[in-house]
Amino acid sequence: MFLAACSPARDEAEGVYHTCAESSIFSPTGQLITKAKIKSEVVSATLNLAEIAKENACIPLLDRDETFYS
Repeated sequence: MFLAACSPARDEAEGVYHTCAESSIFSPTGQLITKAKIKSEVVSATLNLAEIAKENACIPLLDRDETFYS
């Protein structure tokens, strides 16, 4: 799966709750695809859904030998 980690935007006018922004999008292998800067901004990415199938094929649990588990 792809992961979108969203950080709340900062509100400098209030002076109460500040965050470090840096919302990010990660690939199924954990690679960083894109990341926001410290300032408020919208991040987007084009996701290659074929990456999900490719990574799922590498998980041996999904290709188990039924005779072993019976």
